Amino acid sequence: MEDKFVEFIMQAGDDYVKSKMNREHAEYMLENNDVKKTNQFEDYPYCVDGKYFFKEKPCMKQSQKN
Repeated sequence: MEDKFVEFIMQAGDDYVKSKMNREHAEYMLENNDVKKTNQFEDYPYCVDGKYFFKEKPCMKQSQKN
């Protein structure tokens, strides 16, 4: 069940919070928004719209085929 979620860091005002997001929603965000590589947070190299930082690029379509 845990692999249905991915960890992320999100900007919240002047702070940042760490949480988990549904893998399918994270994949949608990464495919349909501006994604840049960053080193702002160690181990979270993918930044979506300057606000969401992901450890990995989820691949739901690949995991559903297996």
